Amino acid sequence: MSHTARLQRVPQELTDWIIDILSYSPESKEDWRALSNCSRVCRSWSPRASRHLLKHIDVLAPKFVDFLDFVCTSERYRTHTTELSVLGTVAIPRHWDMLLTALPKLSSLEIWSNSFRADDLPVPDPTTFRRHNLSKLSLHFVNWDQLPLFLYPFGHVDILSLRSVFSPLRVEDDDSVEHAIQSLPINVGQLNIEDRSVHAGTLRHLQLLLHSPTLVVNKLNAMNIAALTYFLGLTQARNDITRLELIPTTGTITDTIVQMLLQDRLDGLSVLARCDKLATIALSVADVAWAMDLVRVVLLHMPATIQHLRITLARDQWQSTLELLEKHFGAHKDKYRRLVQLELRGLCAGASSESEEQQQLADIRSEVEGRLSPRVSAITTVLP
Repeated sequence: MSHTARLQRVPQELTDWIIDILSYSPESKEDWRALSNCSRVCRSWSPRASRHLLKHIDVLAPKFVDFLDFVCTSERYRTHTTELSVLGTVAIPRHWDMLLTALPKLSSLEIWSNSFRADDLPVPDPTTFRRHNLSKLSLHFVNWDQLPLFLYPFGHVDILSLRSVFSPLRVEDDDSVEHAIQSLPINVGQLNIEDRSVHAGTLRHLQLLLHSPTLVVNKLNAMNIAALTYFLGLTQARNDITRLELIPTTGTITDTIVQMLLQDRLDGLSVLARCDKLATIALSVADVAWAMDLVRVVLLHMPATIQHLRITLARDQWQSTLELLEKHFGAHKDKYRRLVQLELRGLCAGASSESEEQQQLADIRSEVEGRLSPRVSAITTVLP
C-alpha cells in the first residue's frame, strides 16, 4: 500500500484534530515547523495547516509593499490570513485598496510606530471609504493628523485601541483633520485608550471622529484624568457612552504635589452625573494607591441610569470598599432602581487552597448581607 493510500485511510477529522493541537503553542518553533511540514504532506492536510500558519502575519515596514505584491497572487493568504501586524513606518493609507483587496478576510490589524512625514500624507481613495469592517484595529505611536487616514476605509470597528497617539499643539488649525472630520464618524464598539492618547486635544477630536458606546481607559493617572473628564464633558461623548471602564496605574504616590493634583482632578468626574446613557461602570483598582478616592468619587457622581457596577480590588481594600458602598447606597436608597448587578472581584487572590477561598467568600458574603440593604445585597455577586 502506498504512503498516500495509507494517509487516505486516516479520517480527515482526526488529522484536523492533530493539526489543531500543534497550533496551541504559537510561540513554539518546533510546533511551527511541524505545522509547516504538515502543510506539505498532502493536499488534504494543507488547508488545515495553512489556516494556522497564515492566520497571523507580522510584516516589517521595508517589506510591506513586497508583501502586498506577493499576497495579491497567493490564494492561500487570501483564504487564511485574518490578522496582520505592520511594524515600522510606511505610508499604509496609500495602499488601503490593495491591502484590503489582497486580504479580504482580514479582521484584525495592528500598526506600530507609523508616524510618516506630513508631506507624505496620501490622498484617500474614495472607493475605499467606509467599505470595510474590522473586529480589531490597534494603532501604536501615530500622529493625530494621520489618524483619520487610518480610519478612513472602515465603517465599523468592534475594538479600536489607541496607544500613544501624539496630539499636535494646534491640531484645531489642521486642514486635513477638519476635512476628515467632515467625512466621518465611524462606529466603534469599544474604544481603548492609554498613555499619551489620554490627551485633551486628541480626545476632543476623537469624539467627532467616531461614535463608541464603550470607553476603556488604561493607565489612568493624575496627569491624564483631567483629559478624561474633559472628554466625558463633551456633548457627543456623553450621548454615546453606555459603558465606562477605568484601569488606573498601580503603585504608590509619594509626591505631595501629585497627590494634591489628583484630588483636584478627581472632582472633575462629577461629569458622570450627566452621562444619561451610562449603564455600566467597571473599576480595576487592585494595588492602586488612590483606589478608595476613585471609588468614592465614582459612587458620588454615578448616574441613576447605572445597571451594572463592577469593582476589581485586592483583599486589603475590602473593608474600605464595603464601608463606601454601605454609606453610599444607604444614603441613596431609591436612586438606583435600575441597578441589577453589583460585582466585587479579586477578593480571594491570596487564598492558598480552594477550601480557604470558599471560606473567604462565605465570610465576605455574610458581611455583605449584614451591612448592605436587602435589595443591594440580593444583587451583589462576590467572585474570587
